[in-house]
Amino acid sequence: MARGWAFCGFAVWLWLAPAATAVAQAAQAQAPASVQAREYAFDLLLALQLSLYASRDMDDAALFGSTALLRHSFLVAGASLNAGGALFDSSVLNASLLGGLAWQTDLGLRFDLLGTFGVDRYHAKGQGLFSGDPGTSAVIGCAGARAGVWYRLAPRGIRHLMFGAFASYEEDFERVTRRYSYPEPNWIFGGSGLVAAEHSFGDRRLALALTFGVTFDLMPL
Repeated sequence: MARGWAFCGFAVWLWLAPAATAVAQAAQAQAPASVQAREYAFDLLLALQLSLYASRDMDDAALFGSTALLRHSFLVAGASLNAGGALFDSSVLNASLLGGLAWQTDLGLRFDLLGTFGVDRYHAKGQGLFSGDPGTSAVIGCAGARAGVWYRLAPRGIRHLMFGAFASYEEDFERVTRRYSYPEPNWIFGGSGLVAAEHSFGDRRLALALTFGVTFDLMPL
């Protein structure tokens, strides 16, 4: 009887072994796919940046701003907004559209090469701390280029922290001169007199920036 049961068990094992082997092989083939990073059609990068720029025509200054970039494969487009200025000088508000190329590597590094096109708004140029000069303003179109490098964390998630740096060069399309007069009080003899003022706008600047943000993967393939 024992030999009969042993023979039956052996026969059943011979019948089930190929099926079990096929199931195991199928599970092993599917296992790597479950842990691989999923591919997405687009990603959206939202970042903050702090840049210091050296100016050829006006005072050196610092800008704080933000950037949004939408990437599809090697193409990227977006916009940037920055505000700042030099101490005791005019403030600057820059708004630009960005477009160009981006390469996201499997190691987490990302490289951007972008063209920029936008406007610079200069405000309160010449405004005095201890004078009656109200300052003056101007809005000028500008264009330039930006090259940046990023490092992406959490490559297998759909949200990634990004840290990076970039260098940019921007130049205003023209120079603008503002001339005006303002009343300046005479603290010694009393009264006031008109003072003529003249201020020029238009800049060429080279900036270096540190930046961080978050990338969101969009539209899985």
